[in-house]
Amino acid sequence: MKCKLILAAAVAAMASSGVFAAGRTMLAIPARHDMVYFGFDMLKQLPESLELACYKGNETIERLEVFDKGGREWVTISPEAWASGAYRADSLVIAGENAAASRLQALSRWTKQTSMASDRSKLDVAKAVNAFQPLSERQWQELGQACGFTFTRVERRPTRIERLRDEARA
Repeated sequence: MKCKLILAAAVAAMASSGVFAAGRTMLAIPARHDMVYFGFDMLKQLPESLELACYKGNETIERLEVFDKGGREWVTISPEAWASGAYRADSLVIAGENAAASRLQALSRWTKQTSMASDRSKLDVAKAVNAFQPLSERQWQELGQACGFTFTRVERRPTRIERLRDEARA
């Protein structure tokens, strides 16, 4: 019990000093097993640049937690601590379409960029994170294997204008 209290104080001190800020994206997911597992799959792909938060509630935020990567456990925080910017990041992706997700967005004025994504589609959430923290082809493949995504390689064909331009240059 004493260790958890000390750990929570250490995480709060780290957060207030802004260690999560530079070049980081916070992914806030609903507290459902499938989304939490997906959050950890994303965290595995972006361990240095992604932070993970989890919220519970439909109409209101009943519980809000931030994952402490150092202690490898969830730390409960208040919506007020969230709103104060204690856990700020350069960008924020919120997965969810309910009132609690909207409330979390309203409390996140500290972020430079926010994106909302449907929690019904893990691929949509991954694309939203990718907009801020681009995944490599290898990372997409690993994420696809973990989450059951299937990808098809599409070769881009030149547009008519590009073909005409290239012919004019030749």
